Amino acid sequence: VALKGTKEDLKLRPQNYWITPDHNHDANATAYYASKGKGQFPAVFVSFPSTKDPTWDTRFPGTSTCHVIAEAPLAWFQQWEGTPLGHRG
Repeated sequence: VALKGTKEDLKLRPQNYWITPDHNHDANATAYYASKGKGQFPAVFVSFPSTKDPTWDTRFPGTSTCHVIAEAPLAWFQQWEGTPLGHRG
């Protein structure tokens, strides 16, 4: 995700975050998939790679980046199976 603002503006820290409802991933994943993706995510990973790059502010002033990774049911994406990248929606 592209963000407007520097790491200082946005108070971003050079850290990775695993966000989970609790420490029982197997039970959380089972509940999530049983809800067909409508329940609480079992885990979400969030990171701010631009905060870790010492050249970022010079190359891309006034911006930052955020990576968000979460599990999702395969069915959400199967309609695009076999289609070329850039033509999926």
